[in-house]
Amino acid sequence: MGQNKTKEKLAKGEAVYGVPMTINAPSLVELLALAGMDFVMLDAEGGPLDPSEVENLARASELTGITPLVRVPVNRPEVIGIFLDRGAHGVVVPKVSSAEEAAAVVRAAKFPPEGNRGFAPARWTITYRGETDLYAAANRETLVICMVEDPVGMAAIGDIASVPGVDAVHIGPNDLALSLGHGANTWHEEVLELVDKAVATVTALGSPFPVMGVGAIPPSQTDRYRAYQEQGVRYFQVALPGLINGATRRFFEAVRA
Repeated sequence: MGQNKTKEKLAKGEAVYGVPMTINAPSLVELLALAGMDFVMLDAEGGPLDPSEVENLARASELTGITPLVRVPVNRPEVIGIFLDRGAHGVVVPKVSSAEEAAAVVRAAKFPPEGNRGFAPARWTITYRGETDLYAAANRETLVICMVEDPVGMAAIGDIASVPGVDAVHIGPNDLALSLGHGANTWHEEVLELVDKAVATVTALGSPFPVMGVGAIPPSQTDRYRAYQEQGVRYFQVALPGLINGATRRFFEAVRA
């Protein structure tokens, strides 16, 4: 499946940035790569993307060197497998609340002996790329990310992060705020306290345990990105609408001044 540049950067302790995408737009994937994004998270949970669309988006990603990840709709092996078979270089699995659920993600994403993913070559260029051991290469390069989005998962985040094969643990503040009764207020004090505690728990595990990720930070709040990097967070998802809206507003503020 080729080298996973995002996974390589994370292994070196570098921060990676990417955007969630809910639309089937290969040209946009190429543009994001040219703009310097490390990965694109093709969202099959929050958006309507299906496996055939992900296949073409993954091709566009490979052509321009950006890592194609897929957020699957559910933590089920047949769902995780089909998106990986279509060319995703990693999976982002929502609503992981226990070590047992995290272990199920790893089993679904990895070929034996590390997991029980089945062989179903949907893309022949992946199958016949020339690796002497396709399965070992896929296990080595596939990025496994568990999303933690509720208080139960936050309490178990150290155990989730300690599951062998989990590369990153990513907090979803939107659903976390909802589950705590704070609606859309991702900056509520209780949410921020839980996030800070989780970041400290995971980063204290040290290498080779997973990196920490935090989402739902507005692109305009670059100080918060820097602050989380200083705390040890290395995986960031940046909202594409916020990037576009911010750039558009700055343009019109300049030309209409």
